[in-house]
Amino acid sequence: MSATYVLDTNSFRVFGNYYPESFPSFWDQVEQLAVDGMLVSCSEVAKELNLQSSAEHLIDWVESHPQLFPDPTEAEMEYVAEIFRVLKRAGFDGGHYLTQLAFSFSSCSA
Repeated sequence: MSATYVLDTNSFRVFGNYYPESFPSFWDQVEQLAVDGMLVSCSEVAKELNLQSSAEHLIDWVESHPQLFPDPTEAEMEYVAEIFRVLKRAGFDGGHYLTQLAFSFSSCSA
C-alpha cells in the first residue's frame, strides 16, 4: 500500500526554500509524488501560498498543479462544520480543514 501525503501551507513554505536549480532531485521527487497521485492538499492552501509566499518558483509550481488543490466537497464542508461545532462547545475557536481531508482517504479512518 502506498502512502498519500497531505500537505498544508507550512509544508509548502518549506519547499520554497529549495530552489529548483539548486535542488533538482528534490523537485523531481515532489513531481513524481504528484504524478503518482501520492500528494494532495486543498484549495485554501493554494490561496494562502499565493497571498503569502515570496518564492516565485513555488507559486509557479502550485499554479501548474491545480489538481492537487481541490475545493472541498459538500460532505467535507459538513464534516468541518461539525468539527467547529464540537470545538465551540468545548470552548475552542478553531479547527483544521486538512484533518478532514486526510480522513477522506481510504487509508485513514475516523
